[in-house]
Amino acid sequence: MRERKRLIRLLITDVTLTRGQDTITVAIRFPAGRHHVLHLPAPKNAWQLRATPAQLTELIEHLLDSHTYAQIAGQLNTAGHTSSDGHPWDGDRVAKLANYHQMPSHDQRLQHRGLLTLNQIANDLSAHPSSIKRWHRLGLITGEQADDRGIFRYHPGQTRPASAHTENARKLLGDDHRSGRRNPHRKSGRPRTPRKSVRPPSDTETTSTMTTRTPRQPPYSPATTRGAV
Repeated sequence: MRERKRLIRLLITDVTLTRGQDTITVAIRFPAGRHHVLHLPAPKNAWQLRATPAQLTELIEHLLDSHTYAQIAGQLNTAGHTSSDGHPWDGDRVAKLANYHQMPSHDQRLQHRGLLTLNQIANDLSAHPSSIKRWHRLGLITGEQADDRGIFRYHPGQTRPASAHTENARKLLGDDHRSGRRNPHRKSGRPRTPRKSVRPPSDTETTSTMTTRTPRQPPYSPATTRGAV
């Protein structure tokens, strides 16, 4: 190493570094007055190395119009994109990036478009929220998934499905659940197990079943006389 330093001192007179905002200017002066200028990119800071590219941020902003965080993460992984630290995308990473850049969530965008919540459309159609979920599952009303928890937002201006339409859709899809009458997790027609009534016994029954026990006598042992042969 010392030999190399001596060789550089013989070949180069001096070096001047000038740092700009994005570049570093290197002015090298050789013996006999010759000089050479280099323009090098400035090294990035740690937060700059871990920053998400602007093109990927714009893509996430565009996908939030019609996808949830987990759905966006799936599309990014399918396309071969990774996060700034080299890890695959998931819903939490996309959510943190969207919150950092103050992007409205997919649910907020749906509400901004005028889609209704479960209670709002239930009030409009004069139905129970469970019936709204079942009608949507049967395809009788339309809606869009709002987040990764399975919450939906429903389009306004829909009409209440007729009973005949509900019955036909139920038979077509094999849905045995009747809205508002039976637990959706219970199959229709399954026999229920009758409950057994447990009644505490009365005082007379308790007295009649009780048996009297006599105390046990100690075993007989003949008395012995002191001095007997």
